[in-house]
Amino acid sequence: MSVFEEMIEKSEEYDSHKADHVVNLKDVTFDQVTAEIRPPSTLFGVIPPLAMTDWALNQMCQKVGTLPYSYAKACPSDLRATNLNAWAVLADEDKRVLLRSYDQTCRAVLSGQYSPVSNTMLLEKMEDVTKDVVFAKVSHYLDADTFHGKFTIGEKPTDGNSFGVGYYIGNGEIGNRSVRVAPYVQRNSCQNSIVFLDWGIEIRHYRVSTAYIWGAIKETIGQAIGKSVEAVNKFVEAEMTAIPDISKVIEDMAERYGLSLPVQKDILRGTEGKETLAAVVNGLSFAARDMENVEARIDMEALAGAILIDPKAMYRKAVQPVGVVASDEYEPAG
Repeated sequence: MSVFEEMIEKSEEYDSHKADHVVNLKDVTFDQVTAEIRPPSTLFGVIPPLAMTDWALNQMCQKVGTLPYSYAKACPSDLRATNLNAWAVLADEDKRVLLRSYDQTCRAVLSGQYSPVSNTMLLEKMEDVTKDVVFAKVSHYLDADTFHGKFTIGEKPTDGNSFGVGYYIGNGEIGNRSVRVAPYVQRNSCQNSIVFLDWGIEIRHYRVSTAYIWGAIKETIGQAIGKSVEAVNKFVEAEMTAIPDISKVIEDMAERYGLSLPVQKDILRGTEGKETLAAVVNGLSFAARDMENVEARIDMEALAGAILIDPKAMYRKAVQPVGVVASDEYEPAG
């Protein structure tokens, strides 16, 4: 069984527990005892009550209007239901939401304009697009909601190959991640990975056709090798770019990107005592390698890539801290 077949089989097992329901928000009610969602009946029959994950509750609070998630989360279930029922009934007549369930749990509450791209569909398309490609290595993370994969192209590395080159691809099914494809490189000596999101594509799940997504993925994968080789050349240049007082630079960068003191120490360890731009990149990718949170790991590897492309990224304030996942939904104001 190929690596794609294994991933697809696992993803299809998750899919067997999933269902989607598009309903009018105004018709949704919440159980007064459990605060479970009680969706209205549809043409396909009665939808069972759905207990919300914290992620889904946060999204529901945004959909009903001005109910703060932190307040709703802290409320006892009966008070939470009272608040949700009071706000949901005030929704516009035509406001539709997509409820995504896993067994009896609501895993996401998304806009009616959300364009689903399943992990299974993505993997099947990847298998087709890369059917003639030889992979030296494939590493991936796959759960019911999220996929992250790094694909190293070519034969297995030898002592003479300092870097493996390839592409990264990621996706989320619950509004947590856009479809992302980007070049990536891996140092064969230490297995540190660097992802170059700035040289890739990021497609939000909003009013977008699957045909467009597949075309964009195929094109970006085709460009990834060239960009990965360019990244290796940039790394060679970075080894000759001095970063004086690297400890202070890392300390200030960590504050801007919300990195903990243990992570800062890992970054410094990964610099191997050198004071160069390449050492900063190595430090970030080294710290990322052992992170248990896969989202934080990818974000750290992407930060390393952003700094290698443009060292000024070390001194910019982060849009959000590393590892913090924000919704990839987009709904125009009004």
